Amino acid sequence: MRSLIPAAVLFACCAQAQDSGGLAGGIHAADIRRHQEFLGSPELEGRGPGTEGSRKASEYIVARVKEWGYTPAGTDGGWYQPFGEGRRNVAAFHKGTSDEYVVVGAHYDHLGKKGDMVFPGADDNASGSSTVLDVAEGVGKAALSRGVLFLWFDGEENRLEGSHWWASHPTLPIEACFAMVNVDMIGRNETSKVYCGVQKTKAKEPVYPKLASVMKQVEATYGPPFDWSEFDPYIQRSDHWPFMEKGVPALFFTGGMHADYHKEGDRLEKINFEKEERVGKIIAALLEKLANRSEPLK
Repeated sequence: MRSLIPAAVLFACCAQAQDSGGLAGGIHAADIRRHQEFLGSPELEGRGPGTEGSRKASEYIVARVKEWGYTPAGTDGGWYQPFGEGRRNVAAFHKGTSDEYVVVGAHYDHLGKKGDMVFPGADDNASGSSTVLDVAEGVGKAALSRGVLFLWFDGEENRLEGSHWWASHPTLPIEACFAMVNVDMIGRNETSKVYCGVQKTKAKEPVYPKLASVMKQVEATYGPPFDWSEFDPYIQRSDHWPFMEKGVPALFFTGGMHADYHKEGDRLEKINFEKEERVGKIIAALLEKLANRSEPLK
């Protein structure tokens, strides 16, 4: 327990230093929680793809981005990108001053119901979806050099269906995608534990060292340091991977595994909202740097 105290103090000091301005200053645990209380609620019955709960979740996301002045960026000028049997990604765009854009993504689906058993997925991945919503609210008020495309993916739990579909059928030109940031399961374990995954060479070095350098700048502000290697074996298991396959500089954040992974016990009362706020600030600060960066990442 004692080892956690310095980490908490360091996080608080770093966060206060950064919150004087910028997108990170608009990230608050209470706002994330408000979204998560709906997305992770029993009413949505685990948000299984193609279910009524999934429909309600995607409609909730669309209602929020409409309020914040976003432009629909789905199929045929709509908010959704349908695929498969009743699946649909949600796509919302905030225009920048250039044709390039940064993607921020999270999957909103989970396992749904099995018989009478409901899998709420409060961490997996109502945590990422809700935190990305809070980032999107701030971005909607910002003037950035690059555009920002927010994507909430469906069907991640079934071999990344939604992100594979978008990367193969992009609703914006994928060659203009400057970078991609994915957020998956960030609401459990100690606030100090944040894992960052980047694509690496056989020598275990980042494929895109300039992207890693930008991330290191954010890490220095929002310490304690991230774990950059724990999730290397799982690099292909979330929605950043289809973007990596297409040659987009991409990375992901997670808060780590826990005993309730893919179980009934993944519930709201076990969520660490302080940690979600920390990760939200990290994402917002990183996004601001990427969206305004004058140099290429490749």
